Amino acid sequence: MTDIITAFFNFGCIFFLLLNIRALWKAQELKGYSPYAALFFTSWAFWGVYQYWDINFKWSFAAACTNSLAYVVWLGLIAYLKVKGKK
Repeated sequence: MTDIITAFFNFGCIFFLLLNIRALWKAQELKGYSPYAALFFTSWAFWGVYQYWDINFKWSFAAACTNSLAYVVWLGLIAYLKVKGKK
């Protein structure tokens, strides 16, 4: 049961992260974000992949993999907009 609850929160995180990605894509400018927070939470998501695999939480592992992918997309969009802004 703990696996399902943890996975639920991880999938919830993905939902809100996708809202951030959508808002950033629509705005096409970087304002009000911290690159340190983005890197921290991305590393935390990847830690979750390792941790949930290690303790055999299958649902949480799947959620953490999806979560990590969403964070990579977010960081990629941040990097893209940073480069685009310097031109």
